[in-house]
Amino acid sequence: MLVGIYDKRLIQGEIYFALYSLIGIFNGKTINLRIVYLIVLVVIHIIISIGKVHSQSYFASKPPFGFYKVHLNYSGCECDQCCEIIDVSPTMGFHDGIGMDSLENVLVIGIASDIYKIDTNTGAFTAYFDIPGPVLDIQGLATNGGSICYIMITPQQGSTVYRINVITGSMINLGDSGYPNWGDITSYNGEYYYITRISGSPFTEALVKLDVNNPANSNIVFELPGIHYFYGLTASEYCNSFLATDQLNDQLCLINSIDGAISPLCNVPDFFYYITSTREFSLIPGCDHYLDLDCNDSSGATDGDFNSLQYTCLSTGVPITDEDIGMLYDAIISSMTIHVTGNEPDAPNEILMMTGSVAGINASGSGTGIITLTNAGGARSTDFKDALRLIVYKNTAI
Repeated sequence: MLVGIYDKRLIQGEIYFALYSLIGIFNGKTINLRIVYLIVLVVIHIIISIGKVHSQSYFASKPPFGFYKVHLNYSGCECDQCCEIIDVSPTMGFHDGIGMDSLENVLVIGIASDIYKIDTNTGAFTAYFDIPGPVLDIQGLATNGGSICYIMITPQQGSTVYRINVITGSMINLGDSGYPNWGDITSYNGEYYYITRISGSPFTEALVKLDVNNPANSNIVFELPGIHYFYGLTASEYCNSFLATDQLNDQLCLINSIDGAISPLCNVPDFFYYITSTREFSLIPGCDHYLDLDCNDSSGATDGDFNSLQYTCLSTGVPITDEDIGMLYDAIISSMTIHVTGNEPDAPNEILMMTGSVAGINASGSGTGIITLTNAGGARSTDFKDALRLIVYKNTAI
């Protein structure tokens, strides 16, 4: 639950809002939140522990001869177009998986399904490991950060998982996971994951947690909303999120590991397939809770703030957020409460209104000074964002 309490004053005929208290509860866990005062023209302001600006390098492949460096700038990176994509092509033909080892060598599945090492500055390649036995049609590559690699066969052939030891030269069939792999494999917080497709027309994608000790114990973590073709998958520096490549929409996206919410980051070239980073070998730290009502600050507000339009006698309601909302969290969101209080000379005529509904979200209090959004079951953070965008402030006395 997010609880925002606003102090509103009528100053020289204009309406101002200033946040003076904010309480956050996620699944019963209370978080101490930083209090920030801000007075701007008709502002609804919520801010939760602003995170630091980060930058992380990733490496991506584009068949048949593409190789890229990707830099993400984490300054509210749920804003669109926060990526810098650097073309390091040309290189060899490869397209079946990408990973990294403990020495930060970028590894790819290439010619004859063998493993090659890519020079990240030039795109040049050298042989890394000659896979023994008959040639396999391989889909996906991940390492443990050391000498062990995991690969799978293409989905058309099944869901068999293999473990490779590049020091001993051995390759062991670990068995079938039961879920064909339609993209790459990644290590995330010490576990392994990949994308599968389940029945439906159009098909639905799902995130699989791969048990490399006993693939038969692998399981679906959650189904993914919308229609996407996710191929590349890696751990990201962004809170509780995978970084994924969406072939259908030519986008780089975040997939939240808590609820499966998908947040597009930027557009990418066609056939931008697989992606990897050294984050795959790091334990994911706890993250700050964060809510930004105007992610790219287009309203003129900074940090987590939003400047709405001026409310006049001709207004039918002003929104409390911009379209681009940023949000970080570490548990399923159960509820949010938006509460206007303080100096209200026109109360009870100063109200919040819902202008629509969102599936999975129950809204109560529309037409009053308090609106509560409640998770009715299965709602993701993106659903709460949609609901916030439907809330407007009104003053029926004007």
